[in-house]
Amino acid sequence: MMVENGRHPLTGWQIPALVVGGLALVAGIVGGMAHAQIFFRGYLVGFLFCVGLALGSLAVLMIQYLTGGVWGIVIRRQLEAATRTLPLVALMVIPILLALPMLYPWARPEVVANDPLIQHKTIYLNVPFMIARAVIYFVVWIGAAMFLTRKAKEFEETGSPETALGLRKVSGLGLVALAITITFSTVDWGMSLDPHWFSTMYGLAFMIEHMLSAFAFAVVILVTLSGTRPLSEVLLPSHLRDLGNLLLAFVMLWAYLNFSQFLLIWYANLREEVTFYLPRMEGFWGGVSLLLIVFHFFLPFFMLLMRAIKDRPSTIRLVAALILLMHLFSLLWLVVPSIQWAEAHGLGLGAGDGHGDAHAAGTPVSWIDFVVPIGLLGLWFGFFINRLSTASLLPMNEPYVQEALSGEAVHHG
Repeated sequence: MMVENGRHPLTGWQIPALVVGGLALVAGIVGGMAHAQIFFRGYLVGFLFCVGLALGSLAVLMIQYLTGGVWGIVIRRQLEAATRTLPLVALMVIPILLALPMLYPWARPEVVANDPLIQHKTIYLNVPFMIARAVIYFVVWIGAAMFLTRKAKEFEETGSPETALGLRKVSGLGLVALAITITFSTVDWGMSLDPHWFSTMYGLAFMIEHMLSAFAFAVVILVTLSGTRPLSEVLLPSHLRDLGNLLLAFVMLWAYLNFSQFLLIWYANLREEVTFYLPRMEGFWGGVSLLLIVFHFFLPFFMLLMRAIKDRPSTIRLVAALILLMHLFSLLWLVVPSIQWAEAHGLGLGAGDGHGDAHAAGTPVSWIDFVVPIGLLGLWFGFFINRLSTASLLPMNEPYVQEALSGEAVHHG
């Protein structure tokens, strides 16, 4: 039995998600006709959100195969469905690759010609190599997702110990490959927005951000589906508590890495490093920094310390949804100030000829920065529902599921 009454409970959300996504994207395109750079920076934020959900799900899935545990069984289908959206995400990266000069100073010959520091980085930061790396990333990610999905289906059908061992081995190697490729991809798509700045912690912090958002998304979907068979017969308060504890761990790790990066740069106080934080410590972006500190760390941290919140589906979903919302602001905080700093310091679009986008440089944030990510997320979520509806909500034939069946399920109402 796939789901109760043979119809997936999220099927009714698919068309609205696609419609909202399509309309939002069209609105963003129309608004971006006058300010193309604003459209593409919003597009980059939306793309990073989508790729983060898919890659974070792939990483969590590999961790679950490697370590085992019932906690992963109840979110297995959500994680698998999210990883199977990677072909769509691969298509989403194409507009970014076609419009690299809109976002990245190192992709503009007139900027490179007048900047000795960027000239030293052109061996790595050049358009053909950037495109080639993007192709490699998605080949690795899609290949890993397809292999895990195929092997998981084989294990569910046969219960073979050899297949289970193979899943663990591949997951161990896959996590190493993910760490390498995610690090390089975040340098490409995020850190190189300001080619003068660098941080060795940036890639790791971004990877944890991906996993945190994927975990939060999986919890939201799990609770939304928790009243549907067979999840309603399996899900226990202890499962939600375990997921809440893991969510708490990722919140703490996200805060630790970001604070450590800030502390090291603040203590060293080097001119080439402080440029990342200076525009994010004052004005509008200073307010966003405070928002992230309070609602992306402190509030989720203290709420997830409480067992009563973690055990109740409605409250843990509220915390997870808050983390997802703050994830959007975190991506805006990472992307937009870097582009604006480049504009303000002569590295932006039209640098050297006086034709830069003054609107992009002078306005902290635009409605397009929110509408375009909503458009991409709507399309991604519609495709996610399609992928999720092709399988049962639980891998019922796996041994761990029988362990999960022992106990009293969560009460709904």
